[in-house]
Amino acid sequence: PATPTPTAEDRAYFYRVQAEMEFADANYLRAIEYYSEAIRLSFESPVAVDYNNRGIAYRTVGQPDKSVYDSTDAISIRGSKTEDSIECIYYNNRGRTYLDQKQWELAIPDFTEAIKAAPCREAYIYSNRGTASYNLGHYLDAIQDYSAAISRDPQNAIYYAYRGRSY
Repeated sequence: PATPTPTAEDRAYFYRVQAEMEFADANYLRAIEYYSEAIRLSFESPVAVDYNNRGIAYRTVGQPDKSVYDSTDAISIRGSKTEDSIECIYYNNRGRTYLDQKQWELAIPDFTEAIKAAPCREAYIYSNRGTASYNLGHYLDAIQDYSAAISRDPQNAIYYAYRGRSY
């Protein structure tokens, strides 16, 4: 019997797995290449996580514009495909890129959007938004966010320190 020819979806899956392994090994440029190939092969049915993960890799290698672009694509792809709230992670990741670029005013709405969804009501997202608020001089907002982070992760001393500097 003849060996079946892999479909584009099969090949995209292969590249996605390769990208994940490269990312885990901190080979971010290689991961970007593999995610790009997975995205190319999935063009007719894009996979949001490919864009999200490539965006994280771009942020890690210092290409914030590409990171924002991929995070935005992940948000729009995921939002158009399902009603669940996993895209909250994509909002957080785009917000992190804005935070890294000191674009505080762009970061806050993304963290706020992420926090709206139950899976993303995590301490670190509140802390991210608190950091953006603090840097804009919105100290009361920062205190509220750091307090929310503390209530979710009371063992993390950094949240207490950040809240303390906000007073």
